[in-house]
Amino acid sequence: MAGRGMSGLDDVTRMEANRRPRAERARPGVGGTERSPMHALVTRRRMNPARIAKTRQTAEANYWPKLRQTPGFVSFTLIQGEDGVNTVVTIFETSEQLEAFRREQAGWARTLDEHGHYLETQTVGGVAQHLTAEAAPRPGQACSEAAAG
Repeated sequence: MAGRGMSGLDDVTRMEANRRPRAERARPGVGGTERSPMHALVTRRRMNPARIAKTRQTAEANYWPKLRQTPGFVSFTLIQGEDGVNTVVTIFETSEQLEAFRREQAGWARTLDEHGHYLETQTVGGVAQHLTAEAAPRPGQACSEAAAG
């Protein structure tokens, strides 16, 4: 269950509040601007059911607070698969910030291994599309209009 801190915000709300808008960058050779691509780390692990509660407690106490403070952190999404495989999508503003995070989180990966949560796949890539409720088009509005504000 999401915890509530002194501010009264639950963990998910605090994560969203900590997101920072990405700066627009000029695109070389083109008169306009475009956003620099965010980068994602997608990890799938087969979970040890006997250790899930302990892992969650450890994450809440140690991993998630550090993640929230990591430069360039945008979002973290944990999907609990019905097949016992969890998928985590962690997004950063730049590939450099993501790579720095990967180096720092090696200890957490070892903790997951020690708890019997076995890595199945891990991939990194540029985010081709990232939609949020704020950017969703209203009925009758073109996607490009919604993205512009």
